[in-house]
Amino acid sequence: MGSDALLSAGLFAASKNDGVRARVLVGEALRRDPRSATARLYFMDHAMRDHRYSEVVSQGDRLTYIRPSLTPLITQIFAQIVTDPAARPALAAGLTNKPLWQGSFFAQLRLRGVDPRLTFQLLNDSSRRDDVTLSEQDQLAYNLFTKGDYDRAYLAWLNFLPSDAIKKVSPVYDSGFDGLPGGRPFNWQLLGGAGAAVTIEDGSLSVDYFGRAPMRLAQESLLLPAGRYRLATTANATRENVDGILTWQVICLPANKVIIDLDLNKLPVRSATFATAFVVPDGCAAQILALSGSPSTDFSNGFKANFEAVHIDHVP
Repeated sequence: MGSDALLSAGLFAASKNDGVRARVLVGEALRRDPRSATARLYFMDHAMRDHRYSEVVSQGDRLTYIRPSLTPLITQIFAQIVTDPAARPALAAGLTNKPLWQGSFFAQLRLRGVDPRLTFQLLNDSSRRDDVTLSEQDQLAYNLFTKGDYDRAYLAWLNFLPSDAIKKVSPVYDSGFDGLPGGRPFNWQLLGGAGAAVTIEDGSLSVDYFGRAPMRLAQESLLLPAGRYRLATTANATRENVDGILTWQVICLPANKVIIDLDLNKLPVRSATFATAFVVPDGCAAQILALSGSPSTDFSNGFKANFEAVHIDHVP
């Protein structure tokens, strides 16, 4: 008897509530034709009912390869069972193999509003730091940070860094603008927009600012403990007598209060270092280091500036 006939007989037995006979017949059909999507869906459904999550993930994983069009359905099921702690080890184990369904699965979690901390747990348990796409890493850490879960956001962000980049972590990551790997919020976010072009290249942060209104140009999140610090930056303008102002700010979170401004007015053509001291107060759980631009009253030509470095050092 062919696999199709066995499968039909098994499904008929299931319709008559003869579960034992159905499992035997469908099982034999699957043995003869391992690519039978219907047979795998049958066993996946029964595994779901019995909370046998390892089999649910195993069957679902194979189905995404056999019938890729089923991937959205499979990942909806996976996103449904992730709410049961008993299912998470099976999902984490499935993720270790860099499956085809990982992107769709994480998209389902985001659509369902699943706590980003749970996503981080799955990624951490599966030891898949280098297998998750940069956009997924970025979104996970950024979501945690915006929810005020600063420490967990930082741990998630560190978890995704390549091992050779971890030793380069400092109070200001990529302080020399070398284009180090890593996503938001603890790496540089280049904002720019209609009023400015902002890039990191050749070891510098380059700003071409021609806006008519104040705007934020770049930023990076920090986790500085309370204490005294020194902010220093090395920069130059590409031409003399520029009247616009660039300002480095440290903004305290969650109060969103500026605790230091370092104004760079009339930057020289030759690189120069500018510095100021500041204090991070108690209750300032996290910070944003931001570069902003403000035009002068006569700012028809805009200006360009280059930053070679920006550092924050603890002052005893």
